[in-house]
Amino acid sequence: MFILNINSSPRKNGNSVILSRKLCNAARNNGHTVKTVNLYDMTIKGCIACESCTQRKVEYCIHEDDLTKISPDIINADVLVFSTPIYMGHMNGLLKVFLDRWYTFAEEDFSIRHVMGKKFITITTSGAPAEQFAEVTTYFKKWFGEFFKLEYIDSIIAGELTEQGEAENRPELLAQAEKIGASL
Repeated sequence: MFILNINSSPRKNGNSVILSRKLCNAARNNGHTVKTVNLYDMTIKGCIACESCTQRKVEYCIHEDDLTKISPDIINADVLVFSTPIYMGHMNGLLKVFLDRWYTFAEEDFSIRHVMGKKFITITTSGAPAEQFAEVTTYFKKWFGEFFKLEYIDSIIAGELTEQGEAENRPELLAQAEKIGASL
């Protein structure tokens, strides 16, 4: 199984990165192949709604940037892991730009190509209590699950992480991440 781990944290040892790493290490221990992409190391332009992708003028997107380069990995992945810190009550901006570019996987009639049927996991972290931003996971379930027709596996909603790297000291979160990764 090929797992594509998509980290949107600007921090290399941020809490969402720690949890996704733990999850992916457990999956690797089960013999799965894992590739991690850090969106903050990439150049990703915003969608300009040109509709070149839905009109099949290009295969993925008219922008020739790093998202276009990893589109084959998205298409070849069996499982996608999306991890994000919560900024101002929602996913961070770079993950939103990334999600906007998924327009390339929709046809003009909004049927879905390439990604339908893949599985997905979400990881959200914040300094706020988890219940204050749990609706972000609901948002992911709606767009990735209902709209893009991916199959939801599980989520980690981790709150009250006020310091960078604090997830390392939360055994319940590490165990949850490991359990999800081991179940793949």
